[in-house]
Amino acid sequence: MTTTNTSMRNAQAMFFATCNIPFRVVESPSYREYITMLRPDFPLTNANAVRDDIYKMNNTYRAQISEKIGNRKDLCLITDGWSSSKAEFTLYAILAGYMDNRGLMLQQLVGVFDVKSSAAVDLHQDFITELKSSGLSLNQFGSMVSDGASNLKALADRLKIPKLHCCSHILHLVVSEAITLKPIHSIIEKAKLIARKLNKSGTLRIQIRKLAQFSNNSSALPQSYSKTRWNGVVDLLMTTKNHIGSLASSPDFSSMLFTGNELRLMEVVIQLLEPVKITSTRFEARSSQASESYPYLKFLKHQLTELLDTILKDPENKSIVEQAKSFGCKLLKCLDNRIASVGENSIVPQLMLIDPRFSYSSLLTDEQWKGAEEKLLAEYDDSTVAGPLLLPVSSKSKSCSMDVFLSSGQQSVSNNGSQKSKATKEIEAYRNQIKESRLSSTSDPMAFWSTNEAKYPILSQSAHKFLAIPASSASSERLFSSCGRILANRLRNRMQPETCSALLLVQAKSGMEKLEAWRENPSADQEYEGDALDDEEDDEHIYSDQSDDEINPIGGSGDC
Repeated sequence: MTTTNTSMRNAQAMFFATCNIPFRVVESPSYREYITMLRPDFPLTNANAVRDDIYKMNNTYRAQISEKIGNRKDLCLITDGWSSSKAEFTLYAILAGYMDNRGLMLQQLVGVFDVKSSAAVDLHQDFITELKSSGLSLNQFGSMVSDGASNLKALADRLKIPKLHCCSHILHLVVSEAITLKPIHSIIEKAKLIARKLNKSGTLRIQIRKLAQFSNNSSALPQSYSKTRWNGVVDLLMTTKNHIGSLASSPDFSSMLFTGNELRLMEVVIQLLEPVKITSTRFEARSSQASESYPYLKFLKHQLTELLDTILKDPENKSIVEQAKSFGCKLLKCLDNRIASVGENSIVPQLMLIDPRFSYSSLLTDEQWKGAEEKLLAEYDDSTVAGPLLLPVSSKSKSCSMDVFLSSGQQSVSNNGSQKSKATKEIEAYRNQIKESRLSSTSDPMAFWSTNEAKYPILSQSAHKFLAIPASSASSERLFSSCGRILANRLRNRMQPETCSALLLVQAKSGMEKLEAWRENPSADQEYEGDALDDEEDDEHIYSDQSDDEINPIGGSGDC
């Protein structure tokens, strides 16, 4: 095979992997005719050859991973499990989070594998085996981010690494607990009935869209959502509310209409859930760091408290004030319980300490800041040397209400007068600098460490390690959205777990190549937006007859 043909075979394999096309399409007469017209001398292949080419690209990608991060010791383990009734296998994904030498947070897919048992002891061995295939080992990971599954908690305990609960999942649990109130549950169930009816009838969807056009309404139609989908409730209620007029004009939905009080209560629920969605979406961003988790959860509580007070004082809500109060109070109580759980995680104060946006703020007490300093100092000795220099990165300095929230009281930690190590001196200087001038909450913390690395060479190492930990495991959720689209293809009825894994890794290879291209020639006014595993599907145009529970993430027992 010539080099030209090899390149074309690789391009063909990438096409099939990234466009979610069944391999047997390569054997169709129309496809063969098209390829022959493009390249008469290209040897036509079959489905097995395409699969083999994808497996080869999968192996190439794993070798690239080994070369790229095989020697790093500061990786964050981002993981989650997933299963589908469409396929008789359960997949776990492993992503490695780290900070590159430009201060850019990266999350690299390093493995996807089928498991026979999701027990922690079995996962431990499976993780070892899968990582070895990519030239990595578990001792390279110093932290874990995942949902609240008990088996993943147990795995983190076995590995003796701190585990952080995905913040977007935390907020999903908060909302799931709060909407169990009967009046709220009734409204949501009615909205689900409307969405299901629309999902099953293309004729009704066309009818409602035409009715909506009379009021210049082009918003998405209500759509059923999986119970595990983050922000699914507020999205459903918002789309339903946007089409109330169109639905009321159709006789097909006359038995599903809402009363005046139900509509008013729906509006209140949307008002209270919108800040939750904004915060959750913030946590989902690739640039969102775990150091933001506690501050932004506390800020969300502050926002909701003020918003609920405004809602209860609004005379238009007089008829539903008790239901609104019950929902708002339950939402705040559930959130408060989760915030307390996050605050009890021993690594959280260290994360906040190393983030100049939040360090020494009133969010923690003097005693907590002192404890965070001591834990950070315990990681270093006098032999500690500085890590690699960072290249300058951009910094944004917009003010926002979060800054007002943080400045409600600065904390000062007293010196104990003991013999100071190099690290202790750095912490003291850092503390004084932060107290004199705190970064805006919208600033890039790595820009601070880039500018001050020569001043704080030891603390900069901690910044590289701790600020690479993401606030959520959204990257694994995006991955499994891709997996769901692969298996949702009705022409793929014999998918094997090895093939599904290879497809996902080849898609990640495509994303890595895009990143490398961006790094070689980054746009002056555009930041890197991620790889090919984004869940950017247009929900307006995706309808099927599958049940809400057909494709769900999985985990151990407990709140997951």
